[in-house]
Amino acid sequence: MIKIRIDNTNYNIPSEWSDVKLFQYEKWFDSEINNKEDEVAFVAKISGIDLEVLKTFPVSFYNDLVQMIGFSFKDAEYMPKNSITIDNINYSINSEEELTLAEWVDVEAVLQDNDNRLSSVLAIVCRPIGEKYDTKNLPERIKLFNNLSMDVLFPLFTFFLTLKEQSNKIMKLCLAVQETTDQLHLRTEASLKNGVGTTKLWKWRMTIYKKWIRFYQKVLLKFSTSYLTK
Repeated sequence: MIKIRIDNTNYNIPSEWSDVKLFQYEKWFDSEINNKEDEVAFVAKISGIDLEVLKTFPVSFYNDLVQMIGFSFKDAEYMPKNSITIDNINYSINSEEELTLAEWVDVEAVLQDNDNRLSSVLAIVCRPIGEKYDTKNLPERIKLFNNLSMDVLFPLFTFFLTLKEQSNKIMKLCLAVQETTDQLHLRTEASLKNGVGTTKLWKWRMTIYKKWIRFYQKVLLKFSTSYLTK
């Protein structure tokens, strides 16, 4: 954290991810920078300096400020992690089980329209091991996550993103399996119409099908959640 004083006002300028709390990050994490005006607004949000006040400062000061918060312009690189310890309590994202209907509905709701959607999602899916989901715990849990620094939370978010990528790959592979099955079915039907022997055709079909299934099982195992967490 870099402390500066301007016109009798003190500012705490974050210089690394450990200086940024989740409630602060939620204010600017989805900002788009398409031009210089967007960049200035982005710098104002991170530094905590009012935009109109920032515009009155010299360009040299602005350039120094951009250097101070340079970390925020780069991708945060953290290894994925599905658990965290807070006040000696282990919180975990259970990736081995499907979300309950209540969790699924609430996650969808906060992602669509919620200024605190990052902390809300964590409050829903990241809980003390063995705890059942209860909406009554959300306000307190959101407050808990909001006050944690991003260097602590990024591994959890990276875990989410990695799962999403793996899920997309698995979906593509499942579609490939279905496509292979459909093709075999069409070939079987065509061969039957052309008079090919049923027994021989069935053995040929199952041989090819099993070959593809063994291949996809190996690939799916590579992208499975248990493989990821290990």
